[in-house]
Amino acid sequence: MHRDSLRNGRCRGATYDAQWSGALAPENGGPPDWVSITSFNEWHEGTMIEPASASPPPGHGYLTFAGAYGTTGAAAETAYLDRTRYWTERFTAARARS
Repeated sequence: MHRDSLRNGRCRGATYDAQWSGALAPENGGPPDWVSITSFNEWHEGTMIEPASASPPPGHGYLTFAGAYGTTGAAAETAYLDRTRYWTERFTAARARS
């Protein structure tokens, strides 16, 4: 991601987790019937969750997902997709219980 595209701090994944947790929380009416992820690759908004290179070309100011969920290198490239899998599994389980 480009430094200028940052809108919300990612807090190493905590922001994404808080959004999912809030959506699924019973006190907020969750679990919902469905969840829509509308920023899969919105690079200009800084909300992308698609894979990101662990070693982007130098000199362009691009950042990586290094540090997200404690990951680095190749593991960080898909950190948000992996976390989306984690949350969708919880969403599916919550829906099955309700």
